[in-house]
Amino acid sequence: MVQPIRLDPSEIWEVRLCELSYYASQQHLQLLNLNVFVNALMYCDIIAQQLICTAKVRCVRSFRIVQTYYDSEYSFQNVYYVPVERRTFRDIRIEILNLSGKLIPFNDSQTTLKAVLYFRRVVTH
Repeated sequence: MVQPIRLDPSEIWEVRLCELSYYASQQHLQLLNLNVFVNALMYCDIIAQQLICTAKVRCVRSFRIVQTYYDSEYSFQNVYYVPVERRTFRDIRIEILNLSGKLIPFNDSQTTLKAVLYFRRVVTH
């Protein structure tokens, strides 16, 4: 049984996406039907809603998926922290969608996806 993660509720917490890596076969990339690249948004269920265009969504990061790379690793240089809303959780649901809102599937048996999140306390003086 997985023990829950509990962030101190008396503190303000933020999170950022540090790294994202995946390996996909050529067949999987063809199934994604990408034209060289696709802009993607990564949604996360533990963060507070963010205003993007005219909608409030739980988007932690935007990035570009490039079709020609089977093995891609992104280390994000520009750091964007977003507020954490849930203080207790056992798992984190992550979805990656294109700009049209269509799910980009990374959950099949042929694709490995790794996301590294970094949590920090907000220091207030």
